[in-house]
Amino acid sequence: MTDATSAVLAQWEGDLLGRKASADFLHRLVLQKMTSKGGEVAQSAALCFALDSAWGTGKTFFLKHWAEDLRNCDHPVIEFDAWQNDLAEEPLVGFLAELRNGLDPWVQKVPVAKKARAEAKKKFGELLQRGRKAILPAAGIAVKSYLSSKIDLDGVVGAFKSGGLDQPEMDIEAAKDAVGKGLDRLFEQALDSHDETKQAVKDFKGSLDTLLHHLEAHAEASLPLFILIDELDRCRPDYAVRLLEGIKHLFDAPGVCFVVSTNLPQMAESVRAVYGNGFDGYQYLKRFFAFEYQLPKPSRSAYCEALAREYPALSARSIATGLPSPLTASQNRMEIVATHLDVIGSAFGLSLRSLRQVAFIAEAAVAGIDTARKVFLLHLLMLAAVLHRSPKVFTQITQSKVVRDKYKPLLDEAGFENLILEFQTARQGYLEREKVSISSAFTLYHEWSFEDLKTLRGVGVNNSANSRSYPSTLLTEIVEEMPNPHSPEATYLPSIRIYPDLLRAAGYLSS
Repeated sequence: MTDATSAVLAQWEGDLLGRKASADFLHRLVLQKMTSKGGEVAQSAALCFALDSAWGTGKTFFLKHWAEDLRNCDHPVIEFDAWQNDLAEEPLVGFLAELRNGLDPWVQKVPVAKKARAEAKKKFGELLQRGRKAILPAAGIAVKSYLSSKIDLDGVVGAFKSGGLDQPEMDIEAAKDAVGKGLDRLFEQALDSHDETKQAVKDFKGSLDTLLHHLEAHAEASLPLFILIDELDRCRPDYAVRLLEGIKHLFDAPGVCFVVSTNLPQMAESVRAVYGNGFDGYQYLKRFFAFEYQLPKPSRSAYCEALAREYPALSARSIATGLPSPLTASQNRMEIVATHLDVIGSAFGLSLRSLRQVAFIAEAAVAGIDTARKVFLLHLLMLAAVLHRSPKVFTQITQSKVVRDKYKPLLDEAGFENLILEFQTARQGYLEREKVSISSAFTLYHEWSFEDLKTLRGVGVNNSANSRSYPSTLLTEIVEEMPNPHSPEATYLPSIRIYPDLLRAAGYLSS
């Protein structure tokens, strides 16, 4: 393995969702679409495509790591976080600033010899100047004024004076005539401004094309220039639409590839919010994108590993697993969390987005658990899943003890689909395969949460034969919370009794 290959693999470390394969595919596809047989950029205009995926499925991780891959291939790369720039009134101002910051290092790479660096700086300066003119036209009155109803006061005064309104004894007809002349002048300025803007956009595209080829020739830049736009679906609808429209018109130049990372259904709603409910937002978006690429849906197990890393508080504490020990015996705490998330996701049929919300709520609840106590992970995640799926059922199973034959039907109302756990256990020197329904563990945790530790200790002692099989084995860790098992007055409640209150508080959060 070469050092370069090792470096690429290292920078994708933590790619639990297998995103590098998508990055490699898209890179090859873009080069195929944008280069001719001779290796030169063949597109007469920019290539723009959408990276479509639901919220929370790793789009930002993908873009950041792909950007590094592209830089390693000597492509100029601009990364634009639309959400961070959402405060700007004019979207393209912040965008032009990122373009300047991204291209400046390439200008500095141009050798000083033969005045190549000076020429690059000149072209770079022209690009920025023409970009400013294209974004912020100089005709102040035309920009500020609404010709039909609102006119900038300074502009009107100037127009009136030039029409004779400064004369004290002017009659009404003369005033009307002067106003008309003033509006005519404003309209002419608006037309001139429109023509100037069109020319400025054309000049900007030409300058960008010229600069990119200069960098290709003298700084060994590989075209196309990649512009990666992230978090567009989180922005204000008007900002998102104006940004998309602006970059399409201003930066539609050869040698540029736009990658717009967004959730297309959500973005279509933003378009409708701007243009009206009857507007077909999705068809409108298709005008901007040459194609759409949907990030492959990750497997639940891989996604659970990613969630375990994203919510580290779940694995930072001592854990009472809640699963048969053979399933988690060789795992570290983070892997145990991932396994539990996978079990809960399967048992309740949770989508990846719902599973993320369950992990988010559960991690928040952990903050309220005494640090001296273990986190009973299976019970915590189960309650978080019920709260997410059905607050009504959550209230029913947490306010009072539910008899065993009615508990499972309540879980079913919350979307519980059950799950059979299979594992091997050693009995008299032989390995035996066992199967157990996960609902049996949920039921016992529910019953134990309403008992005091003294009573539960008695249950364990009186049923010692049965306590050696799963899920009865789970009782041991609960009883261990009893501070003084020999005190007849000891009637402490198990720590899992407070989990419902913690989850209710955490349920007011949203990720």
